[in-house]
Amino acid sequence: MAASLKFFGVDLATVNWYFVIYILLSIAAVAMGVTKLFPMGTSTAIIYAIGSTMVLIFYGYRWFGDSANEASSTWPPTINTCPDYLTYVKTLPGTGSGSGCVDMLGVSKNSALVKVVNSDLTSTTALASNKTFLFTSKDIIGGKNPAVVKAICNMCRTKGLTWEGVFDGDTCAGVATNAAAAKSSSGGSCNA
Repeated sequence: MAASLKFFGVDLATVNWYFVIYILLSIAAVAMGVTKLFPMGTSTAIIYAIGSTMVLIFYGYRWFGDSANEASSTWPPTINTCPDYLTYVKTLPGTGSGSGCVDMLGVSKNSALVKVVNSDLTSTTALASNKTFLFTSKDIIGGKNPAVVKAICNMCRTKGLTWEGVFDGDTCAGVATNAAAAKSSSGGSCNA
């Protein structure tokens, strides 16, 4: 078995060479920029050096940091709190503690979800059921049970709403439980 090559106690087989190249190119870019800008004034060169170094460090952490290779365990990675274009209300009037979503813009395609005005939200009387959408992203993320997701999709269909990652207006997309399921569902070829 061949011995691994070590340089100053560092095993060269374990080095991330892309990161080393990134550092060398970053140093070269900052040095060249400072050299070109120095005749325009010291302050200009210093501002460029500090700004470009901060940007390069940010992208270095983003591309080569600890979390760079971690895959998301759920797909989609985020789901809006409410269906598309609805407004989340932490405490619905008349409920005391219940939260939900309301349509402040009038986006319901079949008018099954009635548009809510500001005076409806400030009153003490409870909103009618045709003015509220009681499911939020907590129900989707916690909805490991397909029946829960199907009920939410049916509610979106009934109220004339879409919800990215849940219901696209025609089919219930639901939520894939892991990244592998999402990859397998999008891995096919597209035939035009």
